[in-house]
Amino acid sequence: MAMGNILMYPASRGSIHVISPTEVYAPPNFQAGHLSHPADVSPIVWAYKKTYEIVRRMPSYVAEVAGPLIPEPIPGANRVYSKEDDELIEKWVRERVDTCFHPRFLPILSVLTIVGRVL
Repeated sequence: MAMGNILMYPASRGSIHVISPTEVYAPPNFQAGHLSHPADVSPIVWAYKKTYEIVRRMPSYVAEVAGPLIPEPIPGANRVYSKEDDELIEKWVRERVDTCFHPRFLPILSVLTIVGRVL
């Protein structure tokens, strides 16, 4: 089973810039900008915690296989996260965050592009 958390409207912004005025095929300078805005960090840390709490209550849960090394609470007890736990989760998320592409929006964008409007 795999679960993931996605920020649908992140405040972070990336950039892409041409680096050579003459070399057409030179790779651009691309910065994804993942979690570069502080407003994006706390929601994704909260989402990780909530996902973990949901998964650990599932009958199929045996042990954590991915995530920061935070001591497991007593079975059935609610986990209380410390400031250090939040920092470990943030570090773990920053090391693994990536772009999510979903083709669901392609038809909408193509129609909007044809009529001359792009969101």
